Amino acid sequence: MSGYDQKRLSVTADTPARIVVQVDLTGDGLWRDHAALDVAAEQPAELAFPRAFPAYWCRMVSDRSATVTAQFVYE
Repeated sequence: MSGYDQKRLSVTADTPARIVVQVDLTGDGLWRDHAALDVAAEQPAELAFPRAFPAYWCRMVSDRSATVTAQFVYE
């Protein structure tokens, strides 16, 4: 995620789920929770990251079994 000023995330799931967005800020494998999204079935949830947010990696963790799609937009 580093190197882009504007980053957005859209998450959809086939069943209602709480998706925790975790980030690794330095690339050393230390993950921390950044945000939680309550995603309704088949309804996208959106997250805009702060300008120039410096994370190296991002992952999603669901609170239940679900098929989840995450799409990032970098500008």
